[in-house]
Amino acid sequence: MEYRRLGRSGLDVSALGLGTNNFGRRLPDPKIATQIVHAAMDAGVNFLDTSNDYGGPHVSEGFIGDALKGRRHQMLIMTKLGSSMGEGPNAAGSSRTHLTQQLDASLRALDTDYLDVLMVHRPDPRTAPGRDAPRP
Repeated sequence: MEYRRLGRSGLDVSALGLGTNNFGRRLPDPKIATQIVHAAMDAGVNFLDTSNDYGGPHVSEGFIGDALKGRRHQMLIMTKLGSSMGEGPNAAGSSRTHLTQQLDASLRALDTDYLDVLMVHRPDPRTAPGRDAPRP
């Protein structure tokens, strides 16, 4: 397997990653998901992509957490947040409240205490910096 540097993160990721958007949706069996994750790892894949909404709220992440028991240190996990997780004004988007709540839920579902990469799933015009917003 070929590995590449992920930006300036210091992480080396496999040139091929495992996308898990079908876990829980088109692939409802967590045992088959585990077999897929293990086969990818055995082939040298060390990076997988998931989201808090794949398969339903935190379903794909739960499959991954189960699959990585005892092997978490061998896989870099990227999950995405920001999708709608219910009703109410703070149940979606990139607000600090929503992202913090969803990060905690993702960590529980993935059965880990850390993530390697965290991304906002889609732009949120309500929280995107405006032209007059201070820039870091």
